[in-house]
Amino acid sequence: MTQDEIIFEAVKLIAQGIVAFVVAWQSVRWALSRYQSEKIWEKRLSAYADLVAAVSEMKEFNAFEQFYYFDDLIQRSEEVVDERKKAYALARKKVEEFLALGQLLLPESTQKILQEFQRDLANNGPHASYEDELEAEGPILTEALEALIAEGKRVLKIQD
Repeated sequence: MTQDEIIFEAVKLIAQGIVAFVVAWQSVRWALSRYQSEKIWEKRLSAYADLVAAVSEMKEFNAFEQFYYFDDLIQRSEEVVDERKKAYALARKKVEEFLALGQLLLPESTQKILQEFQRDLANNGPHASYEDELEAEGPILTEALEALIAEGKRVLKIQD
């Protein structure tokens, strides 16, 4: 084997090593990037699921209260009333927490929906009666729930 052939083989081997290194490095970067984007997607999905569950809980409470408020024949125990009120308060607190925590994970458009929802709840009142308050809050909850579901589908690219 001549010296030129040895140099050629060495250069060829070095070039193959460099190409293998670059391909491996790019593959690792691509895999890491994909892993990170999948984790972010999963966290966003979890956030939207928690938000929708919280607003649904608030809506359920509203419907529960309206049903029992209008039906004087049905008696409720104080334990049931307290349990429902605690669940409502917890759900409302969870939504409020997403106003701050969601800024890290959720897009600005979702934050706007949450801010409008909070503003609408805060502006709901005063009313002449508890009945009027319940009736006014129902559409606010329905609108927010529908908006969050639609927004979640859009952001997460979930098709019907």
